[in-house]
Amino acid sequence: MSEISLQAHEHDVERARAKLAGSLATLRNPATLSAFTADLKHEALATKDSLVGQAKSAAQSTLNGFVEDLKAKAAANPAAVVAIGAGLAWRFLRHPPITSALVGMGLYSLWHTNAVRAAGGYQPYYLQEGKDRLRSRPRLPCRR
Repeated sequence: MSEISLQAHEHDVERARAKLAGSLATLRNPATLSAFTADLKHEALATKDSLVGQAKSAAQSTLNGFVEDLKAKAAANPAAVVAIGAGLAWRFLRHPPITSALVGMGLYSLWHTNAVRAAGGYQPYYLQEGKDRLRSRPRLPCRR
């Protein structure tokens, strides 16, 4: 080998070493790691949002298809719809959902009650107050 080609190769090796040292310094830099982490998080969130959107769209499409199919079947066979409605009406008339009705009526009544709170630090005994109010109401006639 000639002296010129050996010097050219040594020069190439020195450039490669300098480039490698620069690359290693960039990789070891904490800013590089934080930028890589931020990019990775951003990409993961974008992928998650995309997948959630696709799943939501697929579920909505399936549900819309099911509802449209049910509507078409109901239009094609109204006697079946009448039979289902009659069955539900019979069920509610024979076994009314009394618990749900009572709870709903109680919540509605509480919601529309205007209660006066005690002023200052005084806290009345609410249970006794409720018992007194219940006793003072006129009684409904009982069937026996």
